[in-house]
Amino acid sequence: MNKSTFYTLLLTFLISFSIQGQRITINGKVKSNIEELENIHVVNKNSNKGTITTSEGEFRLSVKEKDTLIFSGIQFNNKKIIISSFDVLSKSLTINLISKINQLDEVIIRKPKNMAIALGLPNAGKKKLTKLEAREVYYSQAPVAIVILTTLLGQAGGIEDLYHIISGNRKRDRKLKALIEADKLEAYNKQAITKMRLYFKDIFFTDILKIPTKEIDYFIEYCLDKDIIDLYIKERNLEIMNIFIKESEAYLKKLKDEE
Repeated sequence: MNKSTFYTLLLTFLISFSIQGQRITINGKVKSNIEELENIHVVNKNSNKGTITTSEGEFRLSVKEKDTLIFSGIQFNNKKIIISSFDVLSKSLTINLISKINQLDEVIIRKPKNMAIALGLPNAGKKKLTKLEAREVYYSQAPVAIVILTTLLGQAGGIEDLYHIISGNRKRDRKLKALIEADKLEAYNKQAITKMRLYFKDIFFTDILKIPTKEIDYFIEYCLDKDIIDLYIKERNLEIMNIFIKESEAYLKKLKDEE
């Protein structure tokens, strides 16, 4: 071995040793025999962080040597790789995915003009109240003291509202309204859970997060207090994915403790 080759190998070894264990941002690209390379999930199982590929199949992710990356997409077979020292040195990564043999039914997805209506948000697309309806709402919600004062002053609506208070109609109406709003919220949450499950695909939950198929809806509901619905409406899906990754460990532990 000549000196030039020796020094080259020594330098390579020293660089490799110096970066071992350091986390760097790697530029990656996914390739395949089909053109649909967008929205492929890329998850770093060691850091519990993930990202989604662009329309060109490109992605950026923080990694270090020996990290395990998992690539998943409904049109591809899952692929798992381990980051090598060469990948860290080059700060680049190219992954070839194999498309699934079975042909999927064509699905046409159109972005709705109004996401609030598409998700069935309460009052989404509701027509504006008329002046009479607004007055009725105002009377029905007025405090008792105000109703009494209104009645004593002989103002319109006072006697009617006082009657509804004494008879208990207003109290029953408020309870009914609360129940209706609770039902609307529950229905809205169910629609949002269904739409998020369709977007991320069951394969993401079962293969990446290890959530049993029968538990997927319950898991998404478990994450609702992390404001994932608000993030979904704002189309911040990468943030939702990272929340799912983070919360999956606690949820799986909860399932295990319940056994």
